[in-house]
Amino acid sequence: MEEEATRQTPVMNTRKQPSTEPKRRWRGRNICLIITAVVILLAVIAVVVGVTLFKPKHAVTTFDSVTLRDFDLSIDAPRLAVHVNLTVDARVSVTNPNRLGFKYDSTSVLLRYRGLNIGDAPIFAGEIGARETTSMNVSVTIFGDRLLTSSQFFSDVISGVVPLSTYTRLTGKVHILFKIRVKSVTTCDLVINIASTTLSKQSCHFHTNI
Repeated sequence: MEEEATRQTPVMNTRKQPSTEPKRRWRGRNICLIITAVVILLAVIAVVVGVTLFKPKHAVTTFDSVTLRDFDLSIDAPRLAVHVNLTVDARVSVTNPNRLGFKYDSTSVLLRYRGLNIGDAPIFAGEIGARETTSMNVSVTIFGDRLLTSSQFFSDVISGVVPLSTYTRLTGKVHILFKIRVKSVTTCDLVINIASTTLSKQSCHFHTNI
């Protein structure tokens, strides 16, 4: 008797396989977040290092020499008047202690006698390289009538020394990772020897705002 072969019908699996698309999207999103966080972290580190290593410092303004020129003190007896003519020649040095260049705006040097503004001289805009010093010559014509308003002027002249002070405000930009505005103020106390008409002593103080 011939055996009948029984044909088995395969059973179809109707259960749906889980989709991998959400996992791929989640993984891609995580990668983007990680890359963004790394970029932000590197930017913060770069700013901190830049500000710390290249922290802007004040520009230093000093007077290499100060000379009195055309000093003339005369008395007009008939008119009971005193005339003073005086010009101050100075060599000014500006030092940039920063690791990067400093570009400064036009400004002026104010000359004072016992708190009175008696003259000024312009300093034109320029640029100083990293850790460099630039020097310039300035001439200040003194307002003689302002000197005479001080009761101490004649006693200072007789003593042989005249105390003067200067005020210089230097504003400019230092480019680190971005441009930083810097304002440097220098005040100097000077002592002028009348006999030699030269600078005999100076003391300077500095202040910086960023």
